[in-house]
Amino acid sequence: MALCLASCGDDGPPLTEVVLSINTDLETPFEVDGIRVMVSRMGVDEMMAVGTLGPGQPRLPRTVSLVHEGGRLGPFEARIQLTRGGGVVIERVVRFTFVERASLRLNVILAGACIDIFCSDAEESCGPIGDTNVVGCQSIDVPLQQLDGSASPLRGLDGGV
Repeated sequence: MALCLASCGDDGPPLTEVVLSINTDLETPFEVDGIRVMVSRMGVDEMMAVGTLGPGQPRLPRTVSLVHEGGRLGPFEARIQLTRGGGVVIERVVRFTFVERASLRLNVILAGACIDIFCSDAEESCGPIGDTNVVGCQSIDVPLQQLDGSASPLRGLDGGV
């Protein structure tokens, strides 16, 4: 598994990838000014991507493309943190498994209402429940969606790692 930085053309074999699409209702750069994504397989082989939020930076949602380059397809765990001045403001954990030769999207919303919610079960993380404005602790195992044909895969944290 690797976080690639260069974009790839359409002339190669299909990628085995998961594109994390990260969004929040917190205001940048006043409430959050940075983003950190750490991905690991079974707690090892951790890789990290970081980015800045605010003026002169790409707007939210931000994306990280994770390209699988061999070995087991999962499960993988992604720890997504929004920061302010380097300190963690909010964190969400998701777990997923790659699908061989498929480009999939994982939508991750870090809701401001989750800042004061602590999930005591390590298998849960706070996030929106369904398509509602209600937040709460839910399973870190999240569904993946097929990327539509119009989406061009991005490498790294919006190419800005």
